[in-house]
Amino acid sequence: GTIRLLAETLHAVPDSVLGLQAFAFLDEFTVTRIKRLMQRMGIHSGRIECHPPTAFDERLTLHGGCHIAIDSIPWTGHTTTCHALWMGVPVVTVAGDHPCARMGVSVVHRAGYPELVSDSIEDMPRRVCEILNGRLDLVDFRARIREAMRHSPLMDERGFGEAFVAALQTAH
Repeated sequence: GTIRLLAETLHAVPDSVLGLQAFAFLDEFTVTRIKRLMQRMGIHSGRIECHPPTAFDERLTLHGGCHIAIDSIPWTGHTTTCHALWMGVPVVTVAGDHPCARMGVSVVHRAGYPELVSDSIEDMPRRVCEILNGRLDLVDFRARIREAMRHSPLMDERGFGEAFVAALQTAH
């Protein structure tokens, strides 16, 4: 399902390149398998970049070359989503049917960008196209997202700490 979603998105944005990063890409067999699956769906292998894990600062630098990110499915991102947003990359996500499938939605809502939430998995390619075609001013997004995150519940350490202590005190 995820491969199909990514292929549909690549078809919808013909000049795009998909960058993926995972431990699995340390294995050349896995890289070849992913590229072959995408080729069967009409996507040229040159449009797929498979990156093995890198150091944290290098991962953040990889985000700098992205225009948009597509959240993982069925377990959506949290930390990775925060990293992408912090680096100025909007993350299109969707709410799934279990808590691990709704973390991306929580993050983008808390950051103040509910327009990044797709109505369904099938709707994600359309949402990506909308954003790339101006529904979201990407220059403005990049200029404002860090400040938005700084002032959001995502980075309210004091508020979180106080709420956590209060929860512990009432849980006795």
